Amino acid sequence: FMRFTKTGPNIPDELLQSQKNGKLLFLCGAGVSVPAGLPTFLELTKSVANKLFACDDESNEISLLIKDKQCDRAFSALKRIYGDEIVDQILLEELKVRKNIDLTNHKNLLKLSVNEQKKPFIITTNFDLLFEKADKNITSFIPPYLPDFRSIEPLSGLVYLHGKWVKPVSGESVNLIVSSQDFGKAYLSHGWATKFVSDLVKNRIVVLVGYSGDDTLVRYLLEGLKAENEDTTNRIYALESEKNKGNIESKWSQLGAVGIPYFEHKDLWDTLAEWAKYAGSEDTVWDEYISKLASRSPKDLEAFERGQVTAYISSIEGAMKFQQFDPLPNSEWLYVFDKNIRLGKVEEIK
Repeated sequence: FMRFTKTGPNIPDELLQSQKNGKLLFLCGAGVSVPAGLPTFLELTKSVANKLFACDDESNEISLLIKDKQCDRAFSALKRIYGDEIVDQILLEELKVRKNIDLTNHKNLLKLSVNEQKKPFIITTNFDLLFEKADKNITSFIPPYLPDFRSIEPLSGLVYLHGKWVKPVSGESVNLIVSSQDFGKAYLSHGWATKFVSDLVKNRIVVLVGYSGDDTLVRYLLEGLKAENEDTTNRIYALESEKNKGNIESKWSQLGAVGIPYFEHKDLWDTLAEWAKYAGSEDTVWDEYISKLASRSPKDLEAFERGQVTAYISSIEGAMKFQQFDPLPNSEWLYVFDKNIRLGKVEEIK
């Protein structure tokens, strides 16, 4: 494990190495676009319902479904009552993006989620176009035309797994996955989304970002994957804030994924920014950074900085480079690397 910032999440070594090898892929949810001013799925459901005055009665079907956070079923009810066209048009209007937004987080994710040739390969269940705004040259894929993992060419581009935002046009339907019927077809009865993600986890290490373990998508996705693959252990990771949400590791473990907790959302975005710098730099840049840390006493460093040095020497290549640093590392690092000393009890000498 390694932390990139003082208060950021611990990133497992497997993710660091997979990213370097072009085998790591980020699957991005609504939380990724929230800092840019877009709503969560629950907020979007509430907004559409309120525009239709569907929640004036707090005891009606739609109000109760939203209160219970059953957004997919709420959209099913809205479409049954008001029709697909009006619901979709309001939904798309609610997802309009203001100008001059900060796309830093999207750019950092595009730097991290890359293939073997260092070209972006990323998946989103969001409808918004923020990744396309962050990279105007990226190729996009919309269901049912999704990348095929049997391709002999390295896969790249942006996959809109649940559909893509289009300008609302009267009389035209849009293919967005929002209702329980939509989710059911994609992940259960027709199962094309489950098949795609199943192929994905066989070929990539997947990191969910911008989701909660309670999200509708997560329920369909992981239940569908369990049906397709008996064991997805250590193939799916999930970054989630543990603020007021209990034990993240335990919650995601029950879903068949590895939870990586952090506290504030800023901790996550700062970590991704530093990770993107690390991933985009030459090895020599990181070597020089570690050499500077190692020349100092471990006592003078922050805990996460000591962890970075320790992670560096955990590989044979890193250990070989470490002993050849000029100037030589501070001798006190031996106390850090030797667990018998590091974890030993302090005894007074009489």
